[in-house]
Amino acid sequence: MTVMTIERRYTLRTGGAYGGIAFAQRPCPSHDPDLPAPACDAVEVPAGWSTTACDILIRRAMRHRGVPARLMPVPERGVPAFLWRHVPDHAALEALPPQDRHIPETSARQVFDRMAGAWTYWGWKAGCFADAAEAQAYLDEMRHMLARQMGAPAMGQWAVTGLHWAYGLDCPDEGHWHVDPGTGAVVQSDDAWMRPSLLDAAIQSAPEAEAMPDLWRREARQLRQGGVTGTNLGGVAAPMADLLSAGDAAAVLAPGGARDRAVICDIDHPGAEDLIAWRVTQDDRRASRRTGARLHQAHLNRILAAIRAGGAQPDRNPGLAQAMRDARHAMIPERMLHRALELADQGISGIEVDDDRPVPPGAMALRVGCDFMAAAGRPGGQAAALWRQIGHAAWAAGDPALQFRDRIAAWHTCPHDGPIRASAPAGDFLFLDDTGCPRAWVNLAAFWSDGRFDAEGYAHACGLWALTLEIGHSMTRAPSGPMARNSHDFRPLGLGYTNLGGLLMAMGLAYDGDAGRAVCGAVTAIMTGATYLRSARIAARTGPFAGWARNGAAMLRVIGQHRAAAQGLPVQGAQPLDAAACPDPALIGTARALWDQAAELGRRHGFRNAQATAIAPAGPVTHLLDADTDGIAPATALVHDRPQPDGSHRRTPCAALRSGLRMLGLGCAEARAVTAHLTGHASLARAPHVNHAALAGHGFGPDQIARIEAALTGIRDIRCVFNQWTLGRDFCRGTLGIPEERLADYGFDLLAHLGFTPAQIAAANAHVCGSPTLQGAPITATDAAVFACDLPAGAHLAMMAAAQGFLSGGIGHSPALPARSTIAEVQDLLRRALAMGLKTLLISRTDVSTENTGLTWKGSFSFSRIGRLDDKVVTKELERGYDETRLKP
Repeated sequence: MTVMTIERRYTLRTGGAYGGIAFAQRPCPSHDPDLPAPACDAVEVPAGWSTTACDILIRRAMRHRGVPARLMPVPERGVPAFLWRHVPDHAALEALPPQDRHIPETSARQVFDRMAGAWTYWGWKAGCFADAAEAQAYLDEMRHMLARQMGAPAMGQWAVTGLHWAYGLDCPDEGHWHVDPGTGAVVQSDDAWMRPSLLDAAIQSAPEAEAMPDLWRREARQLRQGGVTGTNLGGVAAPMADLLSAGDAAAVLAPGGARDRAVICDIDHPGAEDLIAWRVTQDDRRASRRTGARLHQAHLNRILAAIRAGGAQPDRNPGLAQAMRDARHAMIPERMLHRALELADQGISGIEVDDDRPVPPGAMALRVGCDFMAAAGRPGGQAAALWRQIGHAAWAAGDPALQFRDRIAAWHTCPHDGPIRASAPAGDFLFLDDTGCPRAWVNLAAFWSDGRFDAEGYAHACGLWALTLEIGHSMTRAPSGPMARNSHDFRPLGLGYTNLGGLLMAMGLAYDGDAGRAVCGAVTAIMTGATYLRSARIAARTGPFAGWARNGAAMLRVIGQHRAAAQGLPVQGAQPLDAAACPDPALIGTARALWDQAAELGRRHGFRNAQATAIAPAGPVTHLLDADTDGIAPATALVHDRPQPDGSHRRTPCAALRSGLRMLGLGCAEARAVTAHLTGHASLARAPHVNHAALAGHGFGPDQIARIEAALTGIRDIRCVFNQWTLGRDFCRGTLGIPEERLADYGFDLLAHLGFTPAQIAAANAHVCGSPTLQGAPITATDAAVFACDLPAGAHLAMMAAAQGFLSGGIGHSPALPARSTIAEVQDLLRRALAMGLKTLLISRTDVSTENTGLTWKGSFSFSRIGRLDDKVVTKELERGYDETRLKP
């Protein structure tokens, strides 16, 4: 039997998990009404973390109350003492004042310790470690990687994992199930924190039509835990439109992101055409709701403006009478006109209608085969008609996504247990019905240092995260009994990476280039190879997954396909590793060595996990890891307006920019000039057109110029500081000669009043506040391509294809076409995705999709009252909800 060894790479036995990592106190963020209020003023976090990452950790991961102030260990026979669970020490707690018996988590170490400690505890119980030293090494390495932002599990794990193990906290379950490790039977869970819900991505089975409420309950359980879910409704004997409309019950029971739930259907199903039409209709309805919301906002604000100008009596105020006639002509309900009058009586001067609320139905996908795609290209026939409808729906609404079932089947590791019929909403997790997988992401840029990518360290980290996800199957619960059984038996993993765009930028490689795609293929091959190697090592100790006996030959065939692609050999439906284009031979060598070891060890012992990797959007995990880019996507901006510990905001270049400039050979002075072009100089001293000399020519003295300079820090537009509150009312009235009524106009542009043209103001603004692009920066066009953000959809597609051949699942990334794109261009991109070997594809058009829009009248207004305080303009946001039943007739 092969011994599974866990090496220490980042930690020492004597230094512990946090050796060499500095920690610092950071203030807690201001209270968010949607989240628990922090119970302390400051927390201890790693000193290198950004304010954004700290805020996410504090808001979404730390326990703000209820942690027992005194704990005691619970000895367990056969478990090392450092892995013993802890429970409240009630005797010691009784001796404390009542207000001191329960405290919040006040350090990031507590979060890292409880999460990694729980993983290690359950891994020990599952037999994943040879001895206590191996378990201690795993515990230290995982805590170290969490603290250094080298990787992270799904966001749903952070708040609950380890609460039972570390603090003895309990929480009643809501109908979940798990497999009892002693008997192997599926039993109902009774504690939500002893076994947290770690199956971040789930695929549900569709029951008969009369049992559909059970599906909605299962979906709601999954969504309430912060996960995502997908279901193929093709097997339900009911009209597709009825199923889709009624299926919104899951979203109502567990409101969340509209893309957290997916409906999938086969193209040859009779309801496929209904699904396409229904999706477009729903998108049109949301567009109508958004249009109506904005129409209400415009007319109601005109009424309020007329009231401010001439009073609230229409018979005495012709402007108000005309505004109300215009509103009635636009079919604004009479009750809304009465509401505007009531608001004016309360001093409200403006109304903003919130039209950005997520609504159902979620993501949709169609499973198509190569035969359909071939028939769709021939004029006439049902396939061509359906293809036209698919193209129009994808062009108009961004849905449905396409899943290429022949490509998926060719890489299916368990075909003897059924076909792959559905996926997670993003198209990343593709496996059997009633299965789920835990997900985690590795931060690629964390392994880039001093001009070198640490390929061995990256492989080491991927292996440990694979072990963590495998342990997750031993400690998780599932929203249904069948999912608990299948997930436990097949143990699919969802390991992925994030920050690929940031890594390529730091390496000085263009995203849309052969070298960048070669690096992508190599790091993907290393990730999956290291994961399968770890899976084979676990299988050597604990045995392969339950379906290995009947699926072993098929899985070894798939492993052989991955290995051949890593060796650079041609594989149908996959792009082989491009060793010639890769700038780092170590990446190629590491990838090939891992696949050789994984294939050999898997042939001898099998694999513990039926699937290993998929690339899903990391979402908030990307910000928690301080990554510049999400998943496999390129950079979308070179500079960010980041919050600072003192509460201010500062324009900060992305972390990869300086490294990329250095790798391109730019000197320090040149790099500073490029950075200043992006972030701005925060001074008008050397600005074009609007500068100190020009202002002095208009009568500005040293005092006024000093005031302007002091106000320039952190602004986005220089016109914001040219006002009477910065310069002083007497100066504006006396020296500049601005009439009183102009000063009172909040839309007044003082720079334009002084004679500066829009082009001159824009040039000065770019100098002070920075430019969003490198256009005009002191850098060559070839070097600027490395930092390109507005890439064509074809570049995204090519990068996805470079990675697809080395993934167990799919890629959750949506290339965006420009708004001016045509239906034919959308269809062409879908065809190219199939030809390039992708398993799934969802596309969108920039600024076109109406997803996440809508209007809910009650509580959907944000009212602003403008007032003066200490010679400054302040805006008071008064969020109120008005019940329509209280309106006057």
